[in-house]
Amino acid sequence: MAAKWLELTNNEFSSRLKTEVSLASGVESKTSVLNKATFLSPNKQPSAKKITFPSKNTASNIANNVPVLVKGSDLQLSLNNTGERELYVILLGIDADSNIFALYTPAKSQPAEAQAQLTNITIAPLKELTIPQAESSWKWKVSDSIGINTLYAVFSIRPFEQTLKALAAQQNFKLDQQQVLNVINPIAVIKSLMEDLHISSSAYSDLISNTKDVYALDVNSWATLNFIYEVSNA
Repeated sequence: MAAKWLELTNNEFSSRLKTEVSLASGVESKTSVLNKATFLSPNKQPSAKKITFPSKNTASNIANNVPVLVKGSDLQLSLNNTGERELYVILLGIDADSNIFALYTPAKSQPAEAQAQLTNITIAPLKELTIPQAESSWKWKVSDSIGINTLYAVFSIRPFEQTLKALAAQQNFKLDQQQVLNVINPIAVIKSLMEDLHISSSAYSDLISNTKDVYALDVNSWATLNFIYEVSNA
């Protein structure tokens, strides 16, 4: 159910935000690159994807337009805000074993006894953010989950306050470093994400009923771009 809610936020062609995202993986001298952009992005091309495939891809992979990434190789994500207002972003993924993970959740400096609090990732207007940055000691690796993986970049005009609270409610993770965080409470996290997007959309209460799990989202307030890739042993 959490994966279904997350997938329903995809709005590459309807979002009014201007964003571009690229995902790159280095495999020795080979590189796979997947690019996506919202339809209104100034650099939007007729085709939303540009993919260079490693030499060991099968014909079926190429036909299906799914890049193959080798497990354990380095990954790098570039997030480009091509609009004129600050954007917030949350990065979530689903591996081949149906586990949900969150990427890059830096923490605020705080006393050890304070409640865990994660920091929003922000991108200023007309700026680009690379994760991890070239000078970072932390390396993001392709997961060991062999098969189809999906990564989601969810942008909003307002902070993801409820989502970060739900992530911070998890146990046994370090708050002082960048990391890939296994989401052990996926329903709570994704429902919090939907609530944040709903609040960001400032929908009028008379547009929806009081039914639980009903959200009204405004395409002027959020954008979700997703990347589908296959993880292989070699």
